[in-house]
Order: sequence, then structure tokens, then C-alpha cells
Amino acid sequence: MADWLRDAVFYQIFPDRFARCERVPKLASLEAWDAPPGTSGYKGGDLRGVVERLDYLSELGITALYLNPIFTATANHRYHTADYFAVDPMLGGTVAFEGLLTACHDRGMKVVIDGVFNHCGRAFPPFADVAENGAASPYRDWFFVHALPLDPYGAHSPRYASWMNLPALPKFDTGNAEVREFLQRVAEHWVKVGIDGWRLDTPEQIETPGFWQELAARVKAVNADAVLIGEVWDEPSAWLAPQGPFDAVLNYHVGGRILPFVGQESLDRKLTQKLAYPFKGEVNGEQFAAFLEQLYARFPAKVTQSWLSLDACHDTPRRASMLSGDRRRVDLAEMLRFTLPGAPCIYYGEELALEGGMDPGCRAGFPWDSASCETTDWVRRLAALRHGHLALRRGEFRVLAATAKAFAFARTHTDGAVIVALNVGDDTVELPVSPDIQLGTLLLGEGSVAAGRLRLPALRAGVWQASLPP
Repeated sequence: MADWLRDAVFYQIFPDRFARCERVPKLASLEAWDAPPGTSGYKGGDLRGVVERLDYLSELGITALYLNPIFTATANHRYHTADYFAVDPMLGGTVAFEGLLTACHDRGMKVVIDGVFNHCGRAFPPFADVAENGAASPYRDWFFVHALPLDPYGAHSPRYASWMNLPALPKFDTGNAEVREFLQRVAEHWVKVGIDGWRLDTPEQIETPGFWQELAARVKAVNADAVLIGEVWDEPSAWLAPQGPFDAVLNYHVGGRILPFVGQESLDRKLTQKLAYPFKGEVNGEQFAAFLEQLYARFPAKVTQSWLSLDACHDTPRRASMLSGDRRRVDLAEMLRFTLPGAPCIYYGEELALEGGMDPGCRAGFPWDSASCETTDWVRRLAALRHGHLALRRGEFRVLAATAKAFAFARTHTDGAVIVALNVGDDTVELPVSPDIQLGTLLLGEGSVAAGRLRLPALRAGVWQASLPP
């Protein structure tokens, strides 16, 4: 497992919507940057634009980028891959991507890209060949063909298997050795180019035995420190060490409990009712503490410290909207993202508490004219806190106290200990502190200690240096 994951702070970039460089030629028919995002329109963000904003990201505390798909495709999100060996010209092409890699690596910043290996787009040449040549195509067995001609743009029901029955996303037959070899070569190629890892899309959809294990082995043979991060929404045991193929997962399993615990009655359940996440039941502090204790007990600490902590992305409403625009609760959720085990992963614009509903509403152009607010400063301070305290990156997790509306835990390391406490209720609360625990400096947030009790104002959190018994 790559050790750098435990120290990382990730930033997820949707390339078409983050930043636009005027030096990259633009097509005439683009959506206005500040117009409401459309399902199929392009705004013209590009990779040189990302390079121009690296100072902003570094100052925020970011040490790793996760990029949504960058390969040539026929959709603004680029999950409809047409060419797995070329970066989309609208993003500046492969030269722009290599420039981004160099600029990031010069800063000590890692770059992870999206790998879409379950399905491709209709413009992918082998699929287009089957559409043109039918039974005579040498690529016919690369896909699950039910009937010919394919007629991929026709009015009938799809004549081939596709992701979510969407004709635009034909599914690979990874039981075919030629398909497996092609996809494994793609994975190897971009690691050789210099990426630091892959975020792997919908891994549960590929059921071919050994596929992910082989991909992991071939990637690690090129670069042992390259990471494989699975898009896993449910309980992640099957995917992680020691039995699983991935170094980490996108940990919606925890993020989906953070939102109802922090949100309480402010969680917009109408907005989230159609999502498998967040968790649909009520989550109080005692339930949240028990859930975390049981989850973390199932994995080695190095594993839980490496998964990516997030609660919103390009596939969900934005967190501020899910929390009904309550900035206090947004900041509490951010506190947990940075202090619980795992590498924080910020979806672009979350540091501004941007609002937005489901796709495409969560994919607006980044508002560079107003790229700062109190939440931005809060994120910057949390990142600095995490970078400055080894306990928050590599420390063991221990629950100290929990009530219906409050929760306190420790992160302990031989280098030092940190205590985190938060109150998600509308009234001041007090939490008992063991007499064996010595609290020191308040590092961030609010709260006080008296007579063996932590006192937290309503909707506030605090982080303290501490000394704990073994």
C-alpha cells in the first residue's frame, strides 16, 4: 500500500467546470461559464486552467488531485470514452496533461485520474466497428451483443448490454482476453506517463474473476507507489487489504453517516431520498460513535487511514444543499472529514459551500470572482491542522464520549494525541472527560474544559492537544 495516501488532502476536479485557460483554443458554442450547468453542454474548462490555479490549491492545503475522466469522449463528464490513449483536445490534449503532471510533481502534489473500464462510449473505435460491420467485425466479442445490426442510435431497445441500460455506454465483455489485455495496457500506460494512481469507476460492475487483482499487479509492477482507489458506496471490506485489490475506496460508507448525524433535522431528505446514500435513518451521536468503532475495528489502522473521506461529489447534490444551506453544519461535517481516519477529499467548490442539486446542478462552473468565504478559511485551517499533527494522519481512533447530540474522540500517536469534540445540537452540551486525560492547547474551534467536562456551545466543535494514557 502506498504510504503517501495517509498524508494526503485530495481535491476532486471536474475538468470542464473548474478553470479555463485562454491559451487553450476554444470552440464557439460553449455554455457561459456562470450559466446554470446543462446536461450535455460544455463550459470549456481545461487542464492548463488547472495549472494556473495550483497556487490557489496549494494555499488551500491540497496535496493530491483526483481528476474526473480526461480522455477523448463525447460528453462533458467524459465517462463516454472514445480514446483511452489520448487526452481530450478540448482539455488541451496530452501535452497539457503532461504539463499538469510536471507542475504538480514539482510541487510535491500527486495526480490520480479516473479509469472507466466497465464500459466505453459509442465513439470508441472497436464498438463503432461492430456497429458498421456487424458479424464481420473482429471486435464483436468485445461486447455483449444481443442482436445485429446494433443500431446504437436507433429507436429500439438496446441490442447490446450497456451500463444502466444507457445505449451511450456499451459494456465491455471483460471475460474476453483481448478486452482484458487492452484495459490492462491502458492502466499501465498512464502510470508510465507519470500518474500517481487510478480512481476506478463502478468496480462492482466488473465481475470477471481476477480482473482487478491482475490490474493491480500490473500497475504496481510499473510503480509500486501508484494507488488504486475504488468507487465503492457500500461496506468496503471486500475491496480492501488484506483480501481486496485496492489501496483505498471513496468512503461514502462513512460520509453517508456523517450527513444525517451532523445534519439532524436540517438534512434535506427530499433532495436525498432517491440516493442510496446518505443513510436514511436517524443517526444520533451514540449511534454514530458505535458505527465508527465497529467499522474501524474490522480493518488495520493503515487501511482506514488511507481511504478517501468524502460526503459529496459529481454524482450527488452538493453538501451545502443536502444540509439545507446551514453553514454551521457544513463546517461541522468538514471538521469530521479532516479529523476522522482517512484522506480528506474535497469536491471542487465545496470549500466555498457551493449549493447545487443532482447532476447537472452539482457541476456548475467554479465561481472564481468570489473564490473565498468563511468556509474557505475553515478548510484552509483544517488542512493546516492535519498537516501539522501526525496524530490526525496516522493516529489510532478512540471514542471518548457520546450523547444524542454530541460526540468526542481521540486520535493517538506516539508523536502526540489530539481530541476532537463536536456538538450538533441547538443547546450547549457537556461531555465527561476521563481524569486520566490531560487537555492542552485548543488548536481550533470553540469549547472549554472545567471540572472534568468538555463544554461545547451549540453547533460548534473544538480540537485540543492532549495527553492520554496508553
